[in-house]
Amino acid sequence: QPILFKPLVDRAGGSSANFIDASIVPVGADIGIHTHTMDNEEIYIVLSGRGLMHVDGEEFEVTGGDVIVNRPGGTHGLKNVGDRELRLIVIEVPVPEAG
Repeated sequence: QPILFKPLVDRAGGSSANFIDASIVPVGADIGIHTHTMDNEEIYIVLSGRGLMHVDGEEFEVTGGDVIVNRPGGTHGLKNVGDRELRLIVIEVPVPEAG
């Protein structure tokens, strides 16, 4: 089953965030482990459900109320390991270059 994303806000709409999405990860679905560039940071706010989060080589369970910060250049992924949809808000914000 596909992962559903509903854009709520984006930079084109005048936000300082790159995007804010409401997301639904179906039972058994996996966002997949991936690495971001150094110019953004991503925040996951878990609303409901149960997932297995991978952040920079560590894995841990997440449930409603958990907030996970995926650092610039970090590697992360999320799999729904529960018996119902995993619902979350995903916020990506730009990170200025260190200089």
